[in-house]
Amino acid sequence: MECRSLHISKHAMERIVSRDIHIGSLPAVIAASAVIEEYLDDRPHPSYLLLGFAGKSPLHLVVARTETMECILITAYYPDPEQWDSKFKIRKKV
Repeated sequence: MECRSLHISKHAMERIVSRDIHIGSLPAVIAASAVIEEYLDDRPHPSYLLLGFAGKSPLHLVVARTETMECILITAYYPDPEQWDSKFKIRKKV
């Protein structure tokens, strides 16, 4: 996803720390990520679920993006293989 700048919400920072995600890698992970879900009705900005990789580990990031291409990281987590397909792109049916 293309971003002019990246802001990290307080919630995202708490999750990054608790999940031992390397914060320095996030801009590159986001830049090389793929959008796997869109939440276009989110307010105040549309948001997107991204799939990126931190090394070999899949990483999901929820990012809101403004009209001026500024991105706000909402949360980040390692996807649970029990809830996602083998490529971590499609949620499994419960």
